[in-house]
Amino acid sequence: MELEGKVAIVVGGAGGMGKAISHLLSSEGAHLNVVDKSQEGCNEIRKELLAFGKKADIFPIDITLRKEVTRVVQSVVDRHGKVDILVNAAGIVDMGPTEDIEEEDWDRTMAINLKGVLFFCQAVIPIMRRQRRGKIVSIGSWNAKGMGNARADYKASKAGVHALTMAMAKELAPFNVNVNAIAPNIVLTPMCDVLPKERLVEAARNIPLGRIGAPEDVANAVLFLVSERSSYITGHILDLNGGALMG
Repeated sequence: MELEGKVAIVVGGAGGMGKAISHLLSSEGAHLNVVDKSQEGCNEIRKELLAFGKKADIFPIDITLRKEVTRVVQSVVDRHGKVDILVNAAGIVDMGPTEDIEEEDWDRTMAINLKGVLFFCQAVIPIMRRQRRGKIVSIGSWNAKGMGNARADYKASKAGVHALTMAMAKELAPFNVNVNAIAPNIVLTPMCDVLPKERLVEAARNIPLGRIGAPEDVANAVLFLVSERSSYITGHILDLNGGALMG
């Protein structure tokens, strides 16, 4: 198992892409800590993992509150003495024109998609720096590169994730901490429920590999980036789109 003995925190780890990531990292031997806003979702992922003989600590919190984030990370360190892996997979998305974005919509999207990422990174950076090792992977989006049909607030928040990733990668490279992000196109998760079925069919037609991404595709990419196989990769935004950027 590639992650035997590693301590991992997966933010947004109880639903959609996060759940697939949680299952895969746990199956590879990681000590899993799942953070999610949903108590029900946290209970469900822990139950699913137990069915496979795996354990996970769960933390149902609001990731936009710095003190809650700090508490979770400190709890993990108190129990395990370290944090090897942080995966930021929480996110929300809305559709529609820019003129329809209300101030509260903007603030909520930025808080969950970007501020929560910042808070968790800030909490683990001192730990990883002292360890002189660590892996941070955040889920961005191809929408941040001007593709896709998500609303402008979502695109801006994910562009922020990409920029934050590259800034931290440069800062942390001397400490042997790898910081990367993944930019998927459409992935079949509950977030797709806001899209008409016809749009999903059309999207699949426009992808050279002929299908929309699955959560497991994202999880496999995360596993590569948090494993030792990617030790010479940092500051990279990994495109995950079935060839869609080729047009």
